[in-house]
Amino acid sequence: PVNVNTDSRFPIRLGWRDKFFTFRFTLADYSNPRGHSYSYILEGYDDDWSVPSNLNFARYNDLPAGTYLFKVKARIDNGDWGKNELRVPVKIEQAFFKSGWFLSLCGLIGISIFYGILRWRIYLDAERRKELERLVTERTAELEAEKQKSDQLLLNILPAELADELKETGAAKARRHECV
Repeated sequence: PVNVNTDSRFPIRLGWRDKFFTFRFTLADYSNPRGHSYSYILEGYDDDWSVPSNLNFARYNDLPAGTYLFKVKARIDNGDWGKNELRVPVKIEQAFFKSGWFLSLCGLIGISIFYGILRWRIYLDAERRKELERLVTERTAELEAEKQKSDQLLLNILPAELADELKETGAAKARRHECV
């Protein structure tokens, strides 16, 4: 589909989905159409004029976005080229996903996702640290309770003086008790 715009600089505007298009042209002299020769160029894409032929169309495929000027010149029966050239400006629109605003938006979304993942990992690490601190506190309390039980048991079996010596040095000196 071709969108004809009222902008005189670009009467033919093609979208990025328009994969190919064809220009058809002819001379107004219909007495000997097989004797007509045409040559064309798409300025901004072709390097030079096409080889003269009696084909009255030009087809282009997958042109990059940009502005072009299609020109056609004609001659009758291998005579001189006509003084008038057909000139048609063409603008092919850039695909939205190749535009700067779209790429910037994708970059911003990517950075936001990266930042979100990073913040989530920091949050999970902080929660894990809290859990480990709670576990250390709980185990320390359990250890303290077991130490209390051990001390009570030791005091039930031995005199306090001997139990203290055993706890401090890990061994106790033998003592003689006369009243035992």
